[in-house]
Amino acid sequence: MRKRIRLVSLTGTLLTILFITVFGFRAAHHSMAAFQNEAHPYRVDVVEEMFQVELQGFRSYTFSELIDRSVEEPELLSLLASVSSICVKGCEEEPIVFMKLNKGYVVYEQAGEAKLLQMHLSNDGWEEQK
Repeated sequence: MRKRIRLVSLTGTLLTILFITVFGFRAAHHSMAAFQNEAHPYRVDVVEEMFQVELQGFRSYTFSELIDRSVEEPELLSLLASVSSICVKGCEEEPIVFMKLNKGYVVYEQAGEAKLLQMHLSNDGWEEQK
């Protein structure tokens, strides 16, 4: 009987530690993502100058933030799929997405080169604008 109580107690303690670790890491990750968004080398002014685009009124998101938002906004799943397909080839930094209504830009880095992908929201979801 004592072994069973000890086993249940130990299991409960380990599950509690696991629970605290997972949710603590998740909270730390979200606060770190917010910090990285401000400290990311692809700030609005840098992107505007580098690619000659106007980003006034656009909001920037990290890839992690878009994943979180896609729970409430399923139309973002097509945008996430596009960004994921780009990064399969190897993104060196977490991509930054600038969005405003039905227009978006994805800034990412491959092979040491910064690249810009223009996106447009159509009836079928987010698509690359050519």
